[in-house]
Amino acid sequence: MNKATGIQLLSNAHLAITPVRKGGFITSGLMVGNTLYQNQFVLLKAQKGELKENPMMGVGIEDMEGDNDMVAWKKSIRDEFTKDGLKVNTLTIDMTGNTNLKADYI
Repeated sequence: MNKATGIQLLSNAHLAITPVRKGGFITSGLMVGNTLYQNQFVLLKAQKGELKENPMMGVGIEDMEGDNDMVAWKKSIRDEFTKDGLKVNTLTIDMTGNTNLKADYI
């Protein structure tokens, strides 16, 4: 992952390429933009071993359901985000699992 600019995936996980041609040449068509939230989502959702490039990264947030150790979850989130170069500015998790998370690349 790493860094907030790159190819954005659409919510249906298909890459949209819409070529624009001028004078017989493709001048643009691949959308490049801020991927900060996409990268955060992937880090939160991925279980360890799921990311081929970085098998030791991932929070596995789906496992939080039924767990009452929110301190450990916050530590895990901070640790995994730090590995990817993210600085966590705000992180709160209540006992119902509602999360407030703000992080940016350093």
